[in-house]
Amino acid sequence: MRLFMKMAGGGNTANIRPGDLNLEPFLEQANEYAASNDGLDIVYKILSTLALSHPMHTVRAAEVQRWIQAGDYQRIIDGEYVRRGTEQAERSVGDDMRDAGAYYRDEIKDVASHLKNAAKRAADAARDAFDETRRKGSGSGAAT
Repeated sequence: MRLFMKMAGGGNTANIRPGDLNLEPFLEQANEYAASNDGLDIVYKILSTLALSHPMHTVRAAEVQRWIQAGDYQRIIDGEYVRRGTEQAERSVGDDMRDAGAYYRDEIKDVASHLKNAAKRAADAARDAFDETRRKGSGSGAAT
């Protein structure tokens, strides 16, 4: 995580000592960024990362935290993973491809859902603002 933090800071990081870094606020920022899906946040996230070859460092840190919290890291530490040899022969590449496809399908559905909800909230806010403006205009008491 400290490496992500150094890379996110940019510039010359050779002189940064471990004690100079405060990891807790960086991880809070990473989790806040990953969790923010209100309004246009999701659209800004997509637009700001479209041209990147790798996710932003805060996003990567949040994903690693999510991966650890989901227990996937611990399963690897415990030795629960496909190894070369018999287990690999028992699990076809097709299974791996189906799992990957399901993961990306779920990710796309999640993003689409966030976009749909953001658009609905924006439309609701615009309608409420229009209604409020109309109420203020009709309640001014001006005679014609």
